[in-house]
Amino acid sequence: MTSFLLTPRFSKALPAAALACLLAACGGGGGGGGGPAPSNTPATVYSPLEAGIYTGSLAVQGTGSSHPWVTLLTTDSTSGNKWYGWEQTAGGEVALYSGSWAQSPPTGSISSLVAFKNGSTRTGQAGLTGISSRGYSASLSLNRVTTPALAEEVHSGTLSAQPAASFDGLTPLVGTWTGTWRDGPTDSALNATLTIQSSGQLSFSAFTDCAQSSDGSSRLNRLTGLPAFSVELKFAPATICSRRTSQLSGVAILRSSTDPGKTWQLDLMATDPLGSGISFRASR
Repeated sequence: MTSFLLTPRFSKALPAAALACLLAACGGGGGGGGGPAPSNTPATVYSPLEAGIYTGSLAVQGTGSSHPWVTLLTTDSTSGNKWYGWEQTAGGEVALYSGSWAQSPPTGSISSLVAFKNGSTRTGQAGLTGISSRGYSASLSLNRVTTPALAEEVHSGTLSAQPAASFDGLTPLVGTWTGTWRDGPTDSALNATLTIQSSGQLSFSAFTDCAQSSDGSSRLNRLTGLPAFSVELKFAPATICSRRTSQLSGVAILRSSTDPGKTWQLDLMATDPLGSGISFRASR
């Protein structure tokens, strides 16, 4: 009997070398040595934080509660990048924070952090993550203090960028503001008035036994490109006033009010070199 070898027709049409290459999957995978296929997926680009107002809520670790926060980031070629924070606590107190911020997107930090809370100054630090032009996440801790006994505090959450209010110079500030002046737990939630001149000079009503100095040193100046202002407060040398020798420095921000019938909300803070300070909040 005669035997026949059946050969596929395409093997006759291809040279031996080409057939071998086809079977070995030349140029892609199969150990052909061609390497991985190039990827067209772009690398993630993290946008940096910009100077401005950021708001949100930070949870207080171990308490099951969270507090509203307002923060202001400023940049200055002379004094560097500054970070300021207002924390609205459950008891109605406004705790004041200040420090220096740095970033290397998507992370960053806040150093030299000082807080004035419950009538005491405390130090701390914070790490920033998820940095972008839309905001950042913060994990902030205040150091434990033994006298008076204060536990370590940890706050965490996300703060979102707020649209900057547009106005010229000091225009929306000029005039009288009636609101709440706070100076620690003993003088918290006091009604007070703050009057701002077109020159930036300000005056405020006396609270308890503290009154302003009459030398014109209390004033605000617009921070370039921001709905914010630098603040200087000087108190008169009254005998009983605990701040009679203090020159306080800080910031103020102006943003849209959420109160019915009100247009603007003013938040002001000023602290002494140790971090102890006052806050003022009003809408009109």
